Amino acid sequence: MRKIRRLWLLFLMAPMSYGAHGGWFGPDNYEECVLEKMKGQTKEMMWTAQTACEKEFPYEKELYGYKENLEISWATGGLSIYLMIKENRGDYMVTRYKAKFAKKQCSEVSSTSDYLLTEEFRFPQGAKRAYISTPDAEKYKCMRTEIIWGQYRK
Repeated sequence: MRKIRRLWLLFLMAPMSYGAHGGWFGPDNYEECVLEKMKGQTKEMMWTAQTACEKEFPYEKELYGYKENLEISWATGGLSIYLMIKENRGDYMVTRYKAKFAKKQCSEVSSTSDYLLTEEFRFPQGAKRAYISTPDAEKYKCMRTEIIWGQYRK
């Protein structure tokens, strides 16, 4: 009888020690979540399942066309180039931003070969500003966005 009580007590305490997402009550990650939500669904429901799971398990991904949601400014000073997110109207938090820089004014840039510097700015958890150090930073006059990465905001 004591063994049964101990087993029962252990069973009751297990969810508290492993947490609600210990694999007992739902998915542990994005992939498991999509698989769970797609059970019995048609492939047309994939986007809905992925969106719901991304909200529950955010991950970093490339944000195609996301530049339209951002108001970005940049400046140079000393040996640094600063990138600021003035406004983000989208559902994603920017985590990385890859840009190219030219020493010509944007109106004078005639080809991609005019962009001499490519840099990736990192924005840790919700930061609005990032910078990189580079020699001759103040000589750069034009910036072009290459890739934006982000993570769904909870």
